[in-house]
Amino acid sequence: MDGGAPLRVGTYQSAGIHILPDVLRRFRDVRPKVQVRLLEEAGDAPMLVSAVESGELDMTFVRLPVGPGPFETVELLHDPYVLVVPVGSELARRGRPPSLRELSELPLICFRTYGWIETYLHGRGIELAVVFRSDDNMTVQAMVAAGVGIALVPRLSMLPTSEEVTLIDLGARLPPLVRGLIWHKDRFQAPAVADFVQVSTEVCATLQQRLAAA
Repeated sequence: MDGGAPLRVGTYQSAGIHILPDVLRRFRDVRPKVQVRLLEEAGDAPMLVSAVESGELDMTFVRLPVGPGPFETVELLHDPYVLVVPVGSELARRGRPPSLRELSELPLICFRTYGWIETYLHGRGIELAVVFRSDDNMTVQAMVAAGVGIALVPRLSMLPTSEEVTLIDLGARLPPLVRGLIWHKDRFQAPAVADFVQVSTEVCATLQQRLAAA
């Protein structure tokens, strides 16, 4: 793959903002002759997983676990769910996050393709009052700032800093979104693939520490 075929990697918004920039910078130091070609889809769309299975991609960033298939996986980090509220919101001032039951009474903005968290809550008898859905991270953040509702999203889906919204940590109330990489286990993988996985693991270990500190 050095100086030959490019490394084809699938990605989505959150990975593209928070993970990939550092990964690509470090990967260039390790494999300066390898060209990385990126394919982005909304959320961690099933098309990316299908592209790995069909051979269109060498690997992709995903939410784990993925469904059955010929995949090898590596877990990169746990991304905690947060509430995104407008600056000055009473929810941010009261000193504790809302309970899951209280979440059902709030006007929520959610992603279309992250419906698994709603399934998780539905299994516990909690139905969310969803007032708007979008797979665009910045649209979600802008709608919160405009007072349309509050967002229930993984922390890394939001920009690191914003003067218009506040993030409320939900602690252990919800399971985190697990971010990872997958590739086809039955195909020959060039050494550059293993190097990309190693670099991604190192970058995400540092990012996980930052999330814990935040």
